[in-house]
Amino acid sequence: MKLKSFIYGMLGCAVLMSAVWNPASVPVNFTHNLTLEDKKLQVSARVYSAEESKHILRVDLVDKGYVPVEVTIQNQGDHSYAISMASTAQKSDRPKDVAWKFHKASIARGVGWRIVSFFCWPLSIPSAIDSIVSYKKHRSVLKGLKAKGFKEVDEVVLPYSVVKRLLYIPQASFYNTFSVSMEDLDGDELVVIPVIVS
Repeated sequence: MKLKSFIYGMLGCAVLMSAVWNPASVPVNFTHNLTLEDKKLQVSARVYSAEESKHILRVDLVDKGYVPVEVTIQNQGDHSYAISMASTAQKSDRPKDVAWKFHKASIARGVGWRIVSFFCWPLSIPSAIDSIVSYKKHRSVLKGLKAKGFKEVDEVVLPYSVVKRLLYIPQASFYNTFSVSMEDLDGDELVVIPVIVS
């Protein structure tokens, strides 16, 4: 399994090495479709704006320094493909790390409440309530980001289906091009599709 992820990463890097590397500022929206006629695959990518991030993910990732990129894979053929977080050559943070960035601020607030509640015991009630609400919010954000993001283990793109997954890319690591590598489960070959910012 680790060898397969390593191969995906290396092939994706090889495709990107041939492309021109120019870090770009984050565009408001980009969409580029690439179709492999013989494979009947179509891959498109789109950047979420701050408002879309708040609406869809219930958190503003752009404000925390992330570029949420939605990758849509349309499999219109009769082959199945395997994808995972290692399928993209773009540096993407795990949902757990992204959710932790939101939870860090509430930890300092919770510690402050606890310290104050030692001196004035009635404040232990709002301290406990704040801790519970912060924990539930963290779990909710983590659950949403995990559900919508690329999985760390292989996920199957079935024939005649559409899969949409998110990449949580730090703004400093965002590039104009990246590739998506998918393993053809029926033909035992690796399909690498470059995605270009238009």
